[in-house]
Amino acid sequence: MEVFVRGVPERASEKQTTNFFLPILNEHSIENWHCQKRKWKRFATLTFLSSKDGDRFLNLYGQMKNGLGHNPPPLSRTNLTFQGNEL
Repeated sequence: MEVFVRGVPERASEKQTTNFFLPILNEHSIENWHCQKRKWKRFATLTFLSSKDGDRFLNLYGQMKNGLGHNPPPLSRTNLTFQGNEL
């Protein structure tokens, strides 16, 4: 399962992004995943070997959209902040 993460700083490297997500995913016992971050892009992708792990991550940190593609009011979710940017 692939998860698209917006808001990643443009100057962040793939290694920095991976190191950011490592303790977060370890905390939730998610071990089989890969992070891809391209330089000068404001997004990254997390690829989970198990869709169950991807669903768990999205349930904890994901942002839901309504049927029209608009973001609903913020839910009581834990926000992730990486180098001062909300993901």
